[in-house]
Amino acid sequence: MSSTRILGLFTAKVLGTFALQWLFTYYYTDRSTADIYRFFDDGILLNQVFYENPIHFFKIIFNLYSDQEAFRLLYFEQMNAWIKPFDSGIYNDNHFMIKVNALLAFLSFGYYEVHGLFFSFLAFIGIKWCAESLIDSDNDKNLAITLAVLFPSSLVWMSGGLKEALLIFGIGAFLKVNFAHFKPKLTSLTLAAVSLLILFSLKIYFIAALIPAFAVHVLREKQNIKRLNQVLIWTGILLTGSYMGYLAGFDLIEYIVRKQNDFLNHVQVISPGSSFDMPYLKESILSVIASIPQALANVLFRPYIYEVNTLPESLMFLENLIIAITIVFSTIRLFRKPDSSKFHFWIILFILPVLILTGMVTPVFGAIMRYRSPAIVLLLIILIPYLRSFWLQHNYNRS
Repeated sequence: MSSTRILGLFTAKVLGTFALQWLFTYYYTDRSTADIYRFFDDGILLNQVFYENPIHFFKIIFNLYSDQEAFRLLYFEQMNAWIKPFDSGIYNDNHFMIKVNALLAFLSFGYYEVHGLFFSFLAFIGIKWCAESLIDSDNDKNLAITLAVLFPSSLVWMSGGLKEALLIFGIGAFLKVNFAHFKPKLTSLTLAAVSLLILFSLKIYFIAALIPAFAVHVLREKQNIKRLNQVLIWTGILLTGSYMGYLAGFDLIEYIVRKQNDFLNHVQVISPGSSFDMPYLKESILSVIASIPQALANVLFRPYIYEVNTLPESLMFLENLIIAITIVFSTIRLFRKPDSSKFHFWIILFILPVLILTGMVTPVFGAIMRYRSPAIVLLLIILIPYLRSFWLQHNYNRS
């Protein structure tokens, strides 16, 4: 990709960064509930702890404090996002974002714009690494990067100080290390450690979905395993992992139900404009399995045309049309010319649980659009070669 195109795409990413800042400044005017400001403001507060009590600061950064109540009274209750009003109790991914903002504040002198551009730059690099790692053809690669950067969810929700901006960098780093082989090895190992730290700290379900899918890919590399067998192996790994977690005290079904209940309870408190009715899950595996079709509909097809009432919902409806068209024409090309890629199927296995979980526990269209954005970007990237091939073949047939 030429430097001119890269500069143009990054300029678009910068514009997306400031559009997000405008959105959370003038459209969603409550700074205490706006994620870009919640994490930033709390980061500034945590940064000030360094000047007041450096030992406490490093204890918080490295989770080395034992007096939970004292630190809560001294610092955490002064923040907006450190303590969640409804917490599933497994881990709090807000803490990582606040810590990153606190460390970045040493360089930004407290200006949000520096933080926003920093996260957007990492997201841009992450998208570029994803495309470079998953696509071989330069023409396909360039088109994938262009569309992935300019896609509405990517341009807005993977910009600024949001978790998704850092998350796509972590995913891109993982793919780059495993499929592009950084040299020297020290750089590769460092980047691998950073990617795993980000995935574990921000969205643990991403790493939980990544491991079985990547294991299937590794097995396929060693033996030419058919698709059906790949699905069976993937399912077996998921079930085994869930059962091992249950033996260790982590009940996946209970966690999903609790996560959904927390979100539904939170929605009742804040009453977001794009919320929709969602029945409470029951704490049974049958209830969770039965909700999968509706979860996929929520995350890929809704809002339906009659549910569109706001600008964000209109944007999500437009995105859904783009996704549907891309899937249809890519599938047509795939049937005409079977997939020979060694990457694409395991990426589907990776993002499928992420999409299902997002649609299962999230009763707000705007939140779904944001939470699904890394998975949707990966989907678009792996479909671009088929979409472009369909377009070229269509033009060739017409001529």
